[in-house]
Amino acid sequence: MAEGNGGSAGTGRKTLIVADASTLIALHKIGLIYLLDLLYDEVLIPPAVFVEARSLSTLPSWLHVKPLEEDIPERIKRRRMGSGETEAICLALECDAILVTDDLKARRAAEVEGLPIIGTVGILTAAKSARLSETLKTHLNSYLRTGSRLSQQLYEETLLAVGEQPDLPSESR
Repeated sequence: MAEGNGGSAGTGRKTLIVADASTLIALHKIGLIYLLDLLYDEVLIPPAVFVEARSLSTLPSWLHVKPLEEDIPERIKRRRMGSGETEAICLALECDAILVTDDLKARRAAEVEGLPIIGTVGILTAAKSARLSETLKTHLNSYLRTGSRLSQQLYEETLLAVGEQPDLPSESR
């Protein structure tokens, strides 16, 4: 497998992520799904996410489908999430990986499980920090034009954190 260019450079530890469909689809819609390959050493999805992500024209070759090795624990089933979010959380637990999701219910469940979490905004910010992108504002605005939501506060704080000035009118969010 080809390794990504980011994540673990020099640490001796692979940076592994498990993505659910929400972030994959969001990044695909704005033409930036390739950032996952550049930022992380290995990108996995469970079978249910593969099914949910069929709306993507083709899945990149660096994105690997990995079935769960264990049954889904009852504590996770009781959270009544979609099958993609449920399997992504379980796979991230099995692989000791970062969970990539924008789904609020999945993020809350992952927090309870002690999983590290990142979403689309975090991926875009990481790309800016790694100098894979010149401007975060352009990408955030593209993300918002897809119908995704982002609070005014998070939009402004994210841009200010990377030294960019927010100037999009709030009614656009």
